[in-house]
Amino acid sequence: MNAIGLVFLYNRIEGNPEEVSRKFSKYFHLVSENLVTEGLIDLPELKKIIDLKQIYWAGIKERFLEILEDEKAIGKGLESF
Repeated sequence: MNAIGLVFLYNRIEGNPEEVSRKFSKYFHLVSENLVTEGLIDLPELKKIIDLKQIYWAGIKERFLEILEDEKAIGKGLESF
């Protein structure tokens, strides 16, 4: 399976997507490094995603913690498809 983008889920209480993205930007290098070192994405795929600006923010307004616990809702286990 090839990665075609990154989606960050966040609690909408933290702010709008622009605010959250700006606050998160100083940590992005750590997250992206971890994605590569854990083998979840390879470096060329990550570079392509960044170059194509296929990074999205999904602000969840209601039941944030409940949604995070729902593996189907967050796509956990999709690597087996």
